Amino acid sequence: MIPKKNRISRVLFTETMKNGVSFSCGLIRAKALVLQGQNAKNECLFSFVAPKSVAKLAVDRNKLRRQGYSVIQNSQYLQGNFTKKPFSLAFFYSKGSKNMKYEEIESSVNEILKNVLNRINA
Repeated sequence: MIPKKNRISRVLFTETMKNGVSFSCGLIRAKALVLQGQNAKNECLFSFVAPKSVAKLAVDRNKLRRQGYSVIQNSQYLQGNFTKKPFSLAFFYSKGSKNMKYEEIESSVNEILKNVLNRINA
């Protein structure tokens, strides 16, 4: 699990949903927003959403979320100074992702991260 300071707040989540740019890879979609003003604290913020349509049991939804946060924590794209600007990134699991293996989640999340960082740093 990533620290709370690196998770998206409720207020920022709605702003990311309204004004963010969409990305997708496999069964995972994402919305990204470059942070500006008082929201920009040189921290990248993340969130994972696993709705009930993906998995009925909370145990399964929480497992997907934990796996996503684990990928973010170990991501090669966030180890160095790959980003010039702070951003918020919300990931959403789609139907059928309940049966995804960790490696599939990892490759999808890293692909989205790579696309987001390319777009932000361009």
